Amino acid sequence: MKKKILSSSIFFFIVSFLLYSEGCSNIASEYFSTGVKQYNNGDYNLAEKSFTKSIKEDPADALAYYQRGKDRIKLGKYSEGISDYSQAIVLKYGFINAYLNRANAEIIINNYEDALRDLDTALNLKPNDLNLLFNRAYLKSLMNDYDGAIKDYNKILKIDPTYTKAYVNRGNLKGSMGQHLNAITDFTIAIEIDSQNINALVNRGTDKAIIGDYDGAIADFTLALQINKNDKEIYFLRGDAFSMKKSFKNAVKDFSEIIEMDSLNGKAFYKRGINLFYLNKKRAACKDLKHSGELGYFPAYEVINKTCKKKRLRRKGRR
Repeated sequence: MKKKILSSSIFFFIVSFLLYSEGCSNIASEYFSTGVKQYNNGDYNLAEKSFTKSIKEDPADALAYYQRGKDRIKLGKYSEGISDYSQAIVLKYGFINAYLNRANAEIIINNYEDALRDLDTALNLKPNDLNLLFNRAYLKSLMNDYDGAIKDYNKILKIDPTYTKAYVNRGNLKGSMGQHLNAITDFTIAIEIDSQNINALVNRGTDKAIIGDYDGAIADFTLALQINKNDKEIYFLRGDAFSMKKSFKNAVKDFSEIIEMDSLNGKAFYKRGINLFYLNKKRAACKDLKHSGELGYFPAYEVINKTCKKKRLRRKGRR
């Protein structure tokens, strides 16, 4: 399971400023209000038309451009949505959320440099805004600027020491840089703040497994499964940790749990088969590996060729 870096997508920052520009006509206000209702109901095509009518009635209304920009992003019209955010910024100085949402839209289409310029500009206007800092840190991690990202997370935590997502993401970056003990410290702080933080538990368990603390890893994965007992990826992680600890029976149980949830999971059959080999249950192991290959998990065939087929050849030779 790849360690999860938490992101703030554009949809996390839908802030509806239900304030109208001075001089806005009643007709424009009606179109705008209708558009907001349609947007909130998920009627994005209708909302786009309503915001367009509102803009025609009052072309100087920055908020109408902003709302239509959000709507167009929902429709996947990224270039048009970005254009609307740009116009909102022209019409309203210091429109922080327009900068933020434009940056997030640019991230979606991989325009990282443009997104970074927007977030830098917004932070010049509002230096201690946690959402802006979090988004910039996330963007820097996408751009492989881990040191820059960590500096932003450090600033966030200086402003708000209870910002758990910043601890989790900073921990992930430290782990990626090989600083596993420091990563574990960050995840531990996040868990102390929020004991139900499944990302912190899973990622701490992953780092513990990397440094060979399999008991600690298993404990963390077990707590995570108490929060979400149907997460197959966590069963994979715990199963691997059991296997590394040579607790093969428990590993088999975890991979069997995955198979109960997903009978077409070739990887789970493969891993259960490998652990069955360690338990000297070769017939059952070969059966799992064969089924794994049939389900499209092709690494199983390499093991079959090295083990299961040799066994058959020996039997034929004896005859």
